[in-house]
Amino acid sequence: MTIGKKLWQMMAFVMVMALLVGSVPMATVSAQSDAIVSSTVRGELTEQFAKHYLELRVTDPSRSVRLVMDYNPQDRQELERGAGFYVFDENGFRDFSNGASPVLTNLATGTLETTDGVKQKISVIGDPVGTFTVVPFNDSNVPFDYTLTVENAVLVDGSGEQVTDPNAPADAETTTEEAGDATTEESTPEAAATPAATAAATTAVTETVTVTATATPAPAAAMIPTEFSADELEGELNERFAKHYFELDTEDITRAVVVELTYDPQDSQALDNGLNFYIFDEAQFRRLDTAPSRAENTAAGELVSRSPKTKRATVSNPFRTYTIVVSNDSDVPGTYTLTVDNAILTDGSAQSITAQELGATTVTTATTTTTGTATTTTGTTAAATPTTAAAPAADALTPPTTYTVQSGDTIGTISRRAYGTSQLFQQICNFNNIADCNRIEVGDEIELPVQSELGSAAPAAATTPAAAATATPAPTTAATEEDEDATPAATAEPAEEAADTDVNADATGDLIATASTFSVLDTLGLLLDLLELEADQANNIKAILQTGEYTFFAPTDTAFTSLDEATLEELIANPTQLATVLKGHIVSNQALSSSLSNGMTLTTLAGTSLSVSISGGTVTVGGATVVQPDVVATNGVIHIINSVLVAE
Repeated sequence: MTIGKKLWQMMAFVMVMALLVGSVPMATVSAQSDAIVSSTVRGELTEQFAKHYLELRVTDPSRSVRLVMDYNPQDRQELERGAGFYVFDENGFRDFSNGASPVLTNLATGTLETTDGVKQKISVIGDPVGTFTVVPFNDSNVPFDYTLTVENAVLVDGSGEQVTDPNAPADAETTTEEAGDATTEESTPEAAATPAATAAATTAVTETVTVTATATPAPAAAMIPTEFSADELEGELNERFAKHYFELDTEDITRAVVVELTYDPQDSQALDNGLNFYIFDEAQFRRLDTAPSRAENTAAGELVSRSPKTKRATVSNPFRTYTIVVSNDSDVPGTYTLTVDNAILTDGSAQSITAQELGATTVTTATTTTTGTATTTTGTTAAATPTTAAAPAADALTPPTTYTVQSGDTIGTISRRAYGTSQLFQQICNFNNIADCNRIEVGDEIELPVQSELGSAAPAAATTPAAAATATPAPTTAATEEDEDATPAATAEPAEEAADTDVNADATGDLIATASTFSVLDTLGLLLDLLELEADQANNIKAILQTGEYTFFAPTDTAFTSLDEATLEELIANPTQLATVLKGHIVSNQALSSSLSNGMTLTTLAGTSLSVSISGGTVTVGGATVVQPDVVATNGVIHIINSVLVAE
């Protein structure tokens, strides 16, 4: 019972902290000209309980964000336990600022990992939609300094006094020309990236600035990302554990896709072992934690040539869409060239050198906001090179329309032609109730509504045709043989093929093991651990979810912290009540999202009923929105939801 006592002591400590912690200053990011905006910052926390407050600005909300904290000294256990960083969403940070414990209110926190003797605190945000605040903290009595690096985001220190930017040039200058009598202000890349959420401007000064083109691309953190698609991309990964993420769209699924990577320097054995690429399908990428080389993947580069050194991977029976992660796990800076055959690579957030050079020759408009003055700057490069469009204008689609799939189409390419970006891939798939987003056939009809009707549906995880639904529909929505249109779109697949397909074939763990891979479900995991220690095993929800086939609607950390404090305390103090609430999130048998229909009623293990509502691709169950559907486990499926289902 030693572990049980420790867990209960931890929960007691958490609740005491929630009552005793004083109010925390709001980390308001003021728009100042000296603001720090960078993907890497350095700071020092030399006093016990010291904190820094940084805004986290996501580059591409459809991709995960990874945060890595390197710190010194490395040999003090006090820092392992008492220092790190928290990530808060907007609601969590508000509660934290009002005195709630960061343990209960954070969206994610840095987890200690050691690689080759180097200690780091690492966290991944799988669904980075919204506004976030990162709080590096030192609750120990040991002074330390840190370097915090983010992928697919930038960190913003609005005061410019908490952290420094190690990549900032020593003497940054901007060449400008005055337009008429307009007032000219000094502009820096940092200022251009300062958020506009500040005190209302009292005077507006508009100026046109001609930026002199240079041979060196602007830093990625200071650029406006430009989506770029090609069959070859060049990039550089100069820091250990640095990564780039690219979308791969297959052109012809009847032919193999071949991916090759060449790199420099060619004489580095460290790069031979540490620089590589990994290909993930949608389900695999969703389960990706922090180490691509150890995660389940569709294919990874293997050394096939030494003159020049080339790593190659072949996908013989490709899906439509994959994610490629190029990773440098060595301590040697390296550049690379990534090429694909029978596919297109898309860099949606200007990670590659290729996309950055494109961005440096692209006409853009940026807005810089400073206290009291709003300045709009339009920059036009001297180069006359036109921007490469993701799709020719002649191929553009104008929503709303119905599109018939042609040879070589993917949902991603259709999305680019209709909406100018492939990032609406999942919303289009959900809107059309497509069972497998990676496979569409020539002749299929795709409905393309106006963009506002697509909503903000979270990525669906269905990778195979869904099995028949086991839930009982409400009598008012039961379909008849004559009313075929009332059935979900997943029935477009032949019944024989669906019956022969094991939707759980790619799963690597049961419902509990699968849920534990999502950092946004940490609070749920802690509550399940507490119930596991109860003498009354009828309350052991973990055992239930490991011994049968179920559909589990799993609330996020934010969902629990959104409960009022009294309700959360009552659930923690009353295990039987907590078990009943969690049973109200579990339905017998497996029901993928494609087998759910509008008006369906699901009966939970607690005996409560959950009504299903589907509108424009957004699914709600019992009033909670499904933010990530179809996380398939070996014994069922998880749908991650944004609120706790507490019966009235």
